[in-house]
This record gives sequence, C-alpha cells and structure tokens, in this order.
Amino acid sequence: MSAEYKDFDPSKLAIATTTLYPNYNIPNSSDRVRGDLALSLADRSVNNGFQLIVVDGGSTEDFIEKLTAMGVVAIPQQNGGMDESRFQAYKETARLPDADVIAWTEVEKAPLISSDLWEAAQLIHKGEVKVIVPSRSEEGFRSIPDYQQRSEKSANSILQTTLARHKIYAPLIDWTFGPKMFHKDLLPQFTNETSFWKKFRALLKVKKPRLAKSYGYCGPLILPVIYTLHLGLPVRSFEMRSYRHPESQTQIEIAQKEIFIRRRLEQLEDINLTVDFFCQYLQQR
Repeated sequence: MSAEYKDFDPSKLAIATTTLYPNYNIPNSSDRVRGDLALSLADRSVNNGFQLIVVDGGSTEDFIEKLTAMGVVAIPQQNGGMDESRFQAYKETARLPDADVIAWTEVEKAPLISSDLWEAAQLIHKGEVKVIVPSRSEEGFRSIPDYQQRSEKSANSILQTTLARHKIYAPLIDWTFGPKMFHKDLLPQFTNETSFWKKFRALLKVKKPRLAKSYGYCGPLILPVIYTLHLGLPVRSFEMRSYRHPESQTQIEIAQKEIFIRRRLEQLEDINLTVDFFCQYLQQR
C-alpha cells in the first residue's frame, strides 16, 4: 500500500448493487449467468476487503443461500421500481460502519471490483473529488458487442453535447458504462431526497410521464452527477484499465441482439430527453 494512502482501509469503500434472479435455478438461463456473475462480484468484494450491500427484488432461495454462505446479506427490496431499488441500496450502504465512499455497479460488471476501483475510491476519500465516473479503456469497449460499442459511444457524445448546449461543462465521461462512485455526503442527491429533487420528479411526472416511468437509470446514476457539476463540485472520469466485460454476459447480449438493440435505443433516447429536461429545470431555478 502506498504511504500516501496508508490511512485508507479498504472497508471505507462500500459497493452497492441490486439483484433479481427468479429463474436462477434454470441452467443456462440469463438469470443463471447473471446470478453467477453476482456471486463473483460478492466474492471479489469480500476478498478485497470492501463492504457490500445487495438489495434483492425476488431471487431464488438457492441464490440467496449462496450469497449468505459468502457472508453477504441480501436485503429484500422494499418498494417496486428500478430507481427505488437503487436508492435503497445507496441508503443501506451509507449505514455501514466506516464506509465513506459508495460505489454503484450492476452485478454483471463483476470484474470492476479490482485495484482500479480501490485506487479511484482513495481520491474521493482524500477529498480530491466528490464524484468519480468509472470509464472503460479501448480494450474494455472492445470486450462488448460491436453494436453496443457504436451505440454507447454515440450516446456518450450526444449527452456531452446536450450538457454543453445548456452550459454545463463536464469532463469526457463514459455515461453509459453504468458504475458511479461518490462520497456519502452526497447521499441526499443520489437518492433524490431533497425538496429540489422532489419538485423535479413531480414536474417530470406531469410534463413527461413516459420519462418518469423510465427514471430508473437517470435518477440514481446520471442526474446526480450533472447536479454535482452544476454546483461546481469536482467530478472526475477514471479509466478502469483492467476492466473487461464478462464473456458470459457478452454472449447473452449477442444471442439476444435484436431485443437488446430495441431496448437500448429506447433507453438511450429516454436518457437524453430526461437529461435535457433536467438541464432546463436547473436553468429555471
């Protein structure tokens, strides 16, 4: 361990994630593949000394038992919706003793749990930045299917352009990768719990009901980063040099290409429209 970071105990980094594998017991199913990746993520977290919170929306008993055997407690999801499960994971993670850095990731990105993540967490712990957005290297991009590479790089560019149009200047960020890291002081922003967020969500529900329904990605993962930039707090991109997308997940995404393309196009359109609406909301305040 570097002398510069000798006061950084790995337990200060807490991983937040969610699971939902009702078909885990079916061999070769996508639930089995993702569930096994979730177990890999748990194993990596425990072995690295990181704390871990899993909010589960209804997986099989077998999957839950395997998590428990690793010393990981799966907390039942309280409220329906992707956004609510992620907000709950953040809140539960912030309650962990000693943890001051929260890292969100989807469980299929198990290889993210690495020394790269630990290095990024130290920058937040030291106070150099408030938010870190992990990014893929070129090798990391090449580990996902071609159609995803094209769509995600295009979406990242479109989002940067949308922000610049609203005079919110961000470092080059891999918005579509998914993982986010923040100091737990920002918990009210990442859980959308202040009056600022409640008013925005009420307005979104009235003005853009379709976007309100697809809020599960933007609300917990993108808009809080934009708001942090708006406040002038330090946000940094951090390349996860060792990250490669798991081959088993890549195979699912290739096999179900048509479904993933349709879902991804809808999701990316909704994300950009929500970001644009949020930036307008910021300008009016």
